Amino acid sequence: MTTEGWCSAVNAWMGYCRAKKGIYTTYTPIGTALNSVNCGVPINNGPQHFVAKAAFNSLDYWVRSGGTPAAAHRLEATSTTPATLLRDADGIVLGGVRTPLVDVPVDAHSGIAGPSPSTGCILAGSSPPLSEARLAQLYASRADYVQRYADATDAAIKAGFVLAADREALIARSDPSRIPD
Repeated sequence: MTTEGWCSAVNAWMGYCRAKKGIYTTYTPIGTALNSVNCGVPINNGPQHFVAKAAFNSLDYWVRSGGTPAAAHRLEATSTTPATLLRDADGIVLGGVRTPLVDVPVDAHSGIAGPSPSTGCILAGSSPPLSEARLAQLYASRADYVQRYADATDAAIKAGFVLAADREALIARSDPSRIPD
């Protein structure tokens, strides 16, 4: 499906490039594959593998037991022709699967590409950083950010969008150093 570090649309959606090494398959973050490409803005580095793992786990549960899988609210749209998604003040889409990187942001993760017409940039989307002033508006302190991020992680796990086994790895993706003192 992919060759030499470039991603197919499906693997790009998952946030990872797939490259075969012998009989094993390894995954490289899409950002690593696009390091040599200037997209004009930072590419979307939201780790979708956490959500993908939970989705496959939920699918397995549903198939094996008939139990209800996790479900999210639809992405909010203002129009369907053409599709126009509703966004918050930071440009983050409303609705859909929520993770702490979306609900307690330091970057505005988005499917909107930067100014580069490169296919890789278009597939990757963007993650422009929030300004220091905006971060100061959002979070009273680094401790406030850390607590809200942990709470949002637990909410994503409770909703079935992230596996409990991935909690510490997702917490490790927080970036309190970006919050002004």
